[in-house]
Amino acid sequence: MYYNVYQPIFYESQVVYYEVFLRKNGIANIYEHIESIVNKPLFDYENILRIVEKKHENTMKFMINIHPDSLLNKDFVSRMLTHSALFNWICFELTEQEVSSENVFNLVENLNVLKKAGAKFALDDFGAKFSNMNRLISFDFDFVKIDKCFLQNISKSYFSFNILVNLLTSIINCYPDAIIIIEGIENDIQANYIDTIEKFLKRKFLRQGFYYGYPVEKTDVSCSRLCIDKSKIQNKKNDIWEGIYNRITKNVNADADIELFSHIERGALSDVLFEIENMNTHFLLKNNSSDIIYNNKISRDFLGITEFSIGRSKLSSVNKGYIKCIESDNAFVNSNLTMNKVHEIFDGKPFNVYRINITDDRSLFLSVISADSPDIYRDYLTGFYTRHDYNSYEWMRTISFLDLDNLKALNDNKGYEYADEMIKKFSRSLRTNLRESDVIVRHGGDEFIVFHDTLDISSIEKRMKIINRELKGYIQFSYGISFKEGSIEDSISNASRIMQLNKKAK
Repeated sequence: MYYNVYQPIFYESQVVYYEVFLRKNGIANIYEHIESIVNKPLFDYENILRIVEKKHENTMKFMINIHPDSLLNKDFVSRMLTHSALFNWICFELTEQEVSSENVFNLVENLNVLKKAGAKFALDDFGAKFSNMNRLISFDFDFVKIDKCFLQNISKSYFSFNILVNLLTSIINCYPDAIIIIEGIENDIQANYIDTIEKFLKRKFLRQGFYYGYPVEKTDVSCSRLCIDKSKIQNKKNDIWEGIYNRITKNVNADADIELFSHIERGALSDVLFEIENMNTHFLLKNNSSDIIYNNKISRDFLGITEFSIGRSKLSSVNKGYIKCIESDNAFVNSNLTMNKVHEIFDGKPFNVYRINITDDRSLFLSVISADSPDIYRDYLTGFYTRHDYNSYEWMRTISFLDLDNLKALNDNKGYEYADEMIKKFSRSLRTNLRESDVIVRHGGDEFIVFHDTLDISSIEKRMKIINRELKGYIQFSYGISFKEGSIEDSISNASRIMQLNKKAK
């Protein structure tokens, strides 16, 4: 008579699965007995039904070993698909040494069919006789179970400890999404080794062994929902290595990235640097020519580059908006400030930018950038920025000052709603006809300022005339255009003065 026993699998002191072990009265070696069975697919199917017939609580989850012959059998796969509801609480285990190379293609094909229906799979006893990384690459396993052989001599041999650390490191690097289960933990010393390895690799493992629970005939503890925070276990080095790999694949020189990575890897601040690489704030290390020595992932994604380091000329050709940053960088480098904070608009988005000098000769500085500056607000009517500190616009070369004609008369004669509609119409035309790189600010009720990064005043004036022609019969505006001369406030005042002269001349 066959029966099952169940051993708990723990994650952070909670039972998350039970592994099912088959037993038979009068049989000492169940594994030899199973190998002697001819129809293994039918045998596995009946064992699964035996678990179902036990009518366990819905909170129970089980890992059940099946023979590769079962996964190769179309009838077994079809039967499992008719019982797909079981996939919510059953995970199938395949033992590594039972998977033969000649059957890999068909096994993978049927495994993927079941996975699409919701099934989960674990690679069991990984490393028991040999550790074949190809098994991890070929199969989309949800779990990898590390065989107990790695723990048997760990307290007596540093070599065993080092082999386990390197094996786990390789699995994490090659197969970062797999959940790792350490089997065969039998005492507190072995548990302490796993604690240490978890801290070193910054990765949490599931645990199984006599130290946590013996196989029992009855499952009396409900399984907790397995919820692993991927952000905590993700190997941050893997992202960098993958980027290097992709550049080599595309025949792009990756020497600079490899050199940077090797410095980080050897450095005492490697953990800090990996935190910087993955944080949500833009972090850039630049020289006094605005060449980027290093920029983190969020910065690279925003700039549309893959390089950790890139020269200003190359970056400016890839992203025209970087020219504005160069102007602001130069202003900081040529100042005597150790640090400054400015508001900048980049690709039409507001940022808080902190520049921090880190060398005596001002040859290197940090640029730390946070998006969505709380000090810059959008005008609800036009969608343009409202009046704020303009001292950050060091990059601008020309300023336009615009003033709507007779807006007060429109308010008095036709009402605020009509006047608001005219402001909206004016704003839409302004946005349509000006360049994407032009930054528009609603300076006051009927006053608008536009910051331009060009010296081509004739082109700006042409656009202003087009806008006035579009708005003829609705609303008109007067404007003044001035090069940047002296401070930004002086330049705004000069553009405003020219606007007033043009208004009086109408």
